[in-house]
Amino acid sequence: MATLIGTEPEEVVVTGTTTTNQHALVATFYQPQGTRTKVLADELTFPTDIYALQSQIRLHGLDPTQQLLLAKSRDGRTLDEEDLIAAMTEEVALVLLPAVFAFQTPTSLLPFQYWKLFITTLSTLS
Repeated sequence: MATLIGTEPEEVVVTGTTTTNQHALVATFYQPQGTRTKVLADELTFPTDIYALQSQIRLHGLDPTQQLLLAKSRDGRTLDEEDLIAAMTEEVALVLLPAVFAFQTPTSLLPFQYWKLFITTLSTLS
């Protein structure tokens, strides 16, 4: 690859695409069972991330319009912690949030026992 693009071998990193990597990760961690079948993301998530989530939900024979929850942004740019925590119900099997989001609430107060938290960014997936 380095020869092809005219660089040194140590200057090149080859990875999968963000969407392909996200599919693989969600396929591993999204395991709907019983009433815990929903995926929580946010409305600011990249469209390709939403498509990957919808695809994974369909692979489980479920309807993305019913199983994919998108937390709303109050200002169209940021996410409110209270809104995210309120959306983390016992029906949620997986949560996808941007890695730039940091909870201010102590993690001991978050309902982590009810779902798997999956935080993603382009840099961690690619």
